[in-house]
Amino acid sequence: MANKFELNPEDFDLSIETTMSDYPKCFIPDKLKTPTGPKAKTLEFECIDAHMYENPANMVAFRVPANIIYLWIKALHILYYEHYGSDSNLNIHCYDDPKKWQVDGHKAICIETMNKSKSLLYKTTFFITTGTLQAQGAKHDVFARKDFPCLLTLVNAISEHNTNLLGSSENESTNENVDSE
Repeated sequence: MANKFELNPEDFDLSIETTMSDYPKCFIPDKLKTPTGPKAKTLEFECIDAHMYENPANMVAFRVPANIIYLWIKALHILYYEHYGSDSNLNIHCYDDPKKWQVDGHKAICIETMNKSKSLLYKTTFFITTGTLQAQGAKHDVFARKDFPCLLTLVNAISEHNTNLLGSSENESTNENVDSE
């Protein structure tokens, strides 16, 4: 692997059928809950504002529209589990929080990216009920500069590959599927 941040989406299985099987529709919201934090409420969809959080927070975040949550779950799986997981210089730990999801309640997919000596570089957390995806840790800037563009590329490729499974409305990123409060 010449550069761990370069990947060709065509090198991976882009089908979301296994993702939909692993995360049944009953666990994926049709409408997002509004995040509770004041800054989280102002996050943009699929766009990182690097100045949203102060430096001590070591954090970046953005939101994902409800209609493309499956695409983002698949993109996270490809980038972290398949791509970075094969890098001998990284240790990737993926888990669901809570371990067993209920239809109601908060759900998150967590990914810890560590170096070879298992020191945490950053933790990526995808809060499914609010569509909030955040990266927090000493190297959160790596997520913003390197991982985020890769994830966007993957989401687009996965969307194009799955037009037969997804209605055309799910291939368009919109924030119309957010509960208003």
